[in-house]
Order: sequence, then C-alpha cells, then structure tokens
Amino acid sequence: MEYELLSKIFYKKPTEYESIYDARFNSEASIKLPIKIHENVGFIFNTNEITKLLVKIYKTINKINLLRTHLPNIAINSYIT
Repeated sequence: MEYELLSKIFYKKPTEYESIYDARFNSEASIKLPIKIHENVGFIFNTNEITKLLVKIYKTINKINLLRTHLPNIAINSYIT
C-alpha cells in the first residue's frame, strides 16, 4: 500500500480523514513537533521511504568521514573555512 498524504485524504476521503489522522498521530512511528498546522499539532510520520533516505544519508556521512581521514589537516581546515 502506497503512503498517501493527509492533505489528499482530507479531500478524497473526508469521512476517513479523522481516523487516519488519529492512527498516524498516535503511532509509535510518529514524532510530535512543537508547531501547529491549522489547528492540529504538527508531526512527522516515519515511513519506509524516510527511513531508507536516512540510511542513505548515514552511509554518505561515513564515506565522507573515511575520505577525510586521508586528507592533510590543511585541506580539512581550508574546506571548513
């Protein structure tokens, strides 16, 4: 089943919106944010796609850190500056 945005569900399935919102909001996979979106508390619902992107980011960070160990300090300082 493909993930569907709440904004689309609000218009396509208005009778189901509230239950879907509550299920996502109260899921262990959601992260509550200190902001409001309209009258609702903002949150991030962690999907498989987000998790895969985070793994890709961490792998890239590890590659960068490994490459950095082979650079002289002057090159690192120059890059940071």
